Amino acid sequence: MVASPEREHLPVEDRAEEFPEIPITVENKGVVVPTPSQFKAQVTDDSGRALIGTSATEPVTIELPGEKDQLSALSKGTPDEAITWFAAFWMRVFKRAVHFGWRIVTGRREQSAA
Repeated sequence: MVASPEREHLPVEDRAEEFPEIPITVENKGVVVPTPSQFKAQVTDDSGRALIGTSATEPVTIELPGEKDQLSALSKGTPDEAITWFAAFWMRVFKRAVHFGWRIVTGRREQSAA
């Protein structure tokens, strides 16, 4: 974009009153604040039954569509094939299960991630 000759000669005015000092509470909004993973409020339906379970003690079980070694080999395939993306997704789920200590069920046997 080329500036017109008339705009080049316009004076620049500094109007500090329009741009006051930023308060420190607003300036520090970039600080990371942890959010709680458990919440106290319960959502219920019309009959009073809880719609959301918030218990952190519920055991989590995932079922892999195949053996870990088989999924690992398939995930290293060509990116043009859907099976590669499918296996890569399940490998991420497997790694998450190991990290959180979830129970893992494969086609033939059950494994413990703990």
